[in-house]
Amino acid sequence: MFSKRHFSTLGNVVLLAFVLAIPRALPAQSAADSASSTVGAHPLVAVWASAGLGPGSTQERGGGDVAGVVRANVSVGPWLITYRGSDVGPFMTAGGGVRDAGILVGARTGGHRLFASAALGYARANAYHQSDNSSYPDVAPSVGALAYDFTMHANAYVPGIALSFYGDVGPSHATYSAFTISAELGWFGR
Repeated sequence: MFSKRHFSTLGNVVLLAFVLAIPRALPAQSAADSASSTVGAHPLVAVWASAGLGPGSTQERGGGDVAGVVRANVSVGPWLITYRGSDVGPFMTAGGGVRDAGILVGARTGGHRLFASAALGYARANAYHQSDNSSYPDVAPSVGALAYDFTMHANAYVPGIALSFYGDVGPSHATYSAFTISAELGWFGR
């Protein structure tokens, strides 16, 4: 389905898009503009949760895995904080995978209905192996990893949809990347 080469190329394209988009999320202002614009101005506040599925790839297994992710997000103005939990591994078969949970901090572009977000943070990741003859997987001790998350959001007032490229960079047994389509639900502003 997706090979490591596909994820590497997709990752570079997404990273470039966010590097070009993030400066627009942080508008430049002079000191005089800043003082006058903060009086009576309220930053955009948004709160939403999401859950999604898609293809994933662990460094140890390569491609062909299924990724599942849940997120809880809060943004105030251009700043974003995200809790993310994910699992990348085999779907209903034997094999290895990676689970993680992390807190990420980043920025988002402006806009209520269409916007992009990029975040980096710290995650605790566990490699696991599910065998055919056991209902419980063998889980390795958790390790720290650098978590990244790049997402494009499109939404109405409450429901939305997101396309995400995300993963962890750490020890080889806990490194993965994934691309998911998520359903979002929350308050994105007026």
